[in-house]
Amino acid sequence: MKFKDISEDWVTKNEKRRLNICFFSHSAGLYGAERALLDLTAGLIKDYGVNCTVVLPKDGPLKEKLEQAGAATRIIDYSWWHDQETLTDEQVTELCINSAKNILYNLKQTLQRINPDIVFTNTISIPWGAVAASFLGKPHVWFIHEFGESDHGLKLFLPLNTTLKFIENLSSIILTNSEA
Repeated sequence: MKFKDISEDWVTKNEKRRLNICFFSHSAGLYGAERALLDLTAGLIKDYGVNCTVVLPKDGPLKEKLEQAGAATRIIDYSWWHDQETLTDEQVTELCINSAKNILYNLKQTLQRINPDIVFTNTISIPWGAVAASFLGKPHVWFIHEFGESDHGLKLFLPLNTTLKFIENLSSIILTNSEA
């Protein structure tokens, strides 16, 4: 359909259809990446009327702030894919299996009902937004705010090159807040 072919009826019928984005955050705190997510969702809602749902791994102050800004929130228990200490293979496997089970269970319970146009992961700390987007057949945007080990001393469960390949392969767009 070319722009000139769009009728007024089509515009009227579709102006109620708003962009629907599902964001995944690694925490419900109010630190750097979480504050950027809050600013982004608040701006998208206020300035563009976007429907924003934010998935959080637990309750916390970010949840209340997001809801005050007009975002819906959902809590799904999932873990990070790194830690400050080196974990055993068994510990890593258990964390990942439990997180994957929770994501897969919530695909039907919550995420399919949200039916996002785009799934957006707001950190290098979790892969679960990318996993959900893949299962939902939706485009995935990955916004990386941190380096991981060099700025927070976090040890990735997978080698860095493998993690970066995973990010590249499961993302339609990758954003960073600097070229560093």
